[in-house]
Amino acid sequence: MTSHRAVRKPWRRSKWVEAELLELKQLRENGTWKVVGRKPIGCRWTYAKKTDAQGNVVRFKARLVCKGFSQVEGVDYHETYSPVVKMTTVRVLTALIAARDFHAQQPDADTAFVQAMLRKDLSIYVNQSRI
Repeated sequence: MTSHRAVRKPWRRSKWVEAELLELKQLRENGTWKVVGRKPIGCRWTYAKKTDAQGNVVRFKARLVCKGFSQVEGVDYHETYSPVVKMTTVRVLTALIAARDFHAQQPDADTAFVQAMLRKDLSIYVNQSRI
């Protein structure tokens, strides 16, 4: 990740603003949110640089994330779930690929985290004043 201090440097600022605007555009296009009258949780930006095999920066990435640590169980949420693969599974799969001399590829999905369907009875309220 890139620090907020590094993001604010004038010679790179326009690239990060472009990345933020692209993230917001993708969130809008995916129908991620609607305005409602409810006390929201906070949000903030995280930043990363995507590089090619030679280490050249090919993309500036900004992601808007909720401050989940401010949520209260039973008020803001009742259960949690994150579909993340366990490292043990990755290691076993990698070992099988190597043992059988297979070739592997690692795909990347743009805005993958907003593609998952949320149950109709679940909502997340995010404060847009910081966006």
